[in-house]
Amino acid sequence: SYGGVKIWNQWVSFGEIPQWWGPGHDGSLIRTDAARPVTGFLIQRADQSPFETPWLSWIGSWQYQLTAGQIKQYSSQPHTKLIGLRMTMNPTDFFELGGSRVVMWGGEGRP
Repeated sequence: SYGGVKIWNQWVSFGEIPQWWGPGHDGSLIRTDAARPVTGFLIQRADQSPFETPWLSWIGSWQYQLTAGQIKQYSSQPHTKLIGLRMTMNPTDFFELGGSRVVMWGGEGRP
């Protein structure tokens, strides 16, 4: 379970948030809702409208998600942390370009 609040054009959510990072409908290699969600927070844009400036309007609609939390179910290294960022842009209606980065660090006995 999780809860969220909209602040200006951002959603800020806390709790066990299921995430799906990837363009595929059958599976995602980065983050998927098949695994148990990480307990933490998520910040993302609410309205994915394009930039109004002519210099950046070519990007089209864009989105970002920033997440961080602590993994509870990872028993080989208790107290492991996870942080991730995903950004996507749609320069045309039929093309989406995205990138993701997820880092796992810390845990009991680790720096």
